[in-house]
Order: sequence, then C-alpha cells, then structure tokens
Amino acid sequence: MKTIACALALALALVGACGGASSPAPSSPSQTSSAAAPPPAPAPAEPPAAPAPSAPTPSAPETAKPDAHAPIVDAIRKDAIACYAAGKKTNPTMGEGHVVLNVAARDGRASCVIPSEGAGLSSEVEACLANRLSRESMPAAETRLAIPLELKDGAIELSNEQPRTGAAGIENLETHGVDRAGTVVMKLMDQINECVLDGMAKKPDLAGFFYVHAKIDARGNVACAVANRGNDVPEDVLNCATNKVSKWHFPKPKHGSGSVTIPIKVGKKL
Repeated sequence: MKTIACALALALALVGACGGASSPAPSSPSQTSSAAAPPPAPAPAEPPAAPAPSAPTPSAPETAKPDAHAPIVDAIRKDAIACYAAGKKTNPTMGEGHVVLNVAARDGRASCVIPSEGAGLSSEVEACLANRLSRESMPAAETRLAIPLELKDGAIELSNEQPRTGAAGIENLETHGVDRAGTVVMKLMDQINECVLDGMAKKPDLAGFFYVHAKIDARGNVACAVANRGNDVPEDVLNCATNKVSKWHFPKPKHGSGSVTIPIKVGKKL
C-alpha cells in the first residue's frame, strides 16, 4: 500500500517523498511559490547589438561632378541648338530627346563620332550633332568618350541618363538604317570573342562589358568604329575588337548611311 500511495502522490502532485517526513502546512500562494522552487536565474544579458552597417553612399553620376565633357557641350551648344531647330522645322511634332555620342579621339581630335541610344530625336538631328562634334577638340588624355546629351527647344545639356552598361546579348544589338545587321553580327562574333579570350589569357579574372559602335557607309562598309565603356577592359582588347569590326561588311543602309552598336560581355561565359 505504501508503494501505491507513493506512485499516486508522484502522479498527482510530483512533490514530497514517500515514507519521509510529513509535508509542511500549506502557506500563502506567494510563500508556496517561493518555497517550491528557487527564483529563475536571470537571463544572461544579451550583448549589445552591433550597429547596422551604413548603406554605401551611391556613386554620384558623372554629370553631378565637374565633368570633362561639360566644356565640349559648351563649345557645341550654339550649333547643337541649331541642329535641333532645323529638325523641328522638318518634324514639328519632335519634342525633347536624348542621345549618346560615342567618340574615338586621337591627339585631341575626334576621328569617329557615332550616335546611339537616341530617343525623341530624328535621325537627321542625331547626324547633325555627330557631324558638329567631329569638328570639336577633345581632351588630350581621352581616346574613347561617351557623351550623353539632352535637347529641347533652345537648350542642350549633359543628360542625367548615363550611357548604358551591361546589356550584353544579341537581343540588345542596336541598329539604325541597316537591315539584317544581326545576321552579320552573329556570324562574326567569334572574331570579337577571340579578342576577349586573348585578354583573359593575360588576365584570367577579366570581367565586365564594353560596346563596339560602327558607322556603316552607303556601300555597307564600316566607315569607322569605336569601342568604349569598358569596365576595366584592357586597351588591347578594345583595339582588337575595333579592328575586327572595321573589316566587316553589312547590307547597304536604306538611307545612305547607318550605324550598329554591339554590346559585348567579358567573362568566363561569353
């Protein structure tokens, strides 16, 4: 019977000892609580939270700081506004627009100027701007420029829309006035990849993007070309790609001349 009583006591109360001394008289709830178990040990203090890392300060766009291109824009401003005004007469519905002028320069002079990423401007206005810029002096230290411009009635400024980077792939090929340019580019991409692979042989971790722009003459030949916007892409890779593209032949443009812009990815997967 004593064993049964002990088991019953354990099952119901889980307190006391079988066959031991009698239990003390019940006390007040507060006394019972303190007597039944020692107060819980205080939780260890949590170490102070590490301060949240501050968000990196975004890089200011090129146009937000003193820009080497600003004097160029100032120099062509009057003629550029005239280009826009002439285009507006031909196309009265033309509103404000923007374009990137890609420049190859040597000894402070432009040897090739090719518009790309135009929006809102007629092809005549873009061609007029490129022709004017080709006669302008360039910073002696720069050989590859990408100058983003924004135009509207009576005004031209450096655009806040910076030249694009990173949009590689044949689907991002940009053409103006040249039919079936994609077919030519797809056939000849191996030649550009040779340039990239040669650069990676010298620098295995080479990665980034660059663009090759080509001006196509009335016979479909490449009149001039420029490679720019290379993210740490060596000069010899850019020169190699430019030389390769310069030897290509495209279908004759519809209106006497045209252009092609080819985005190139540099990395382990081309």
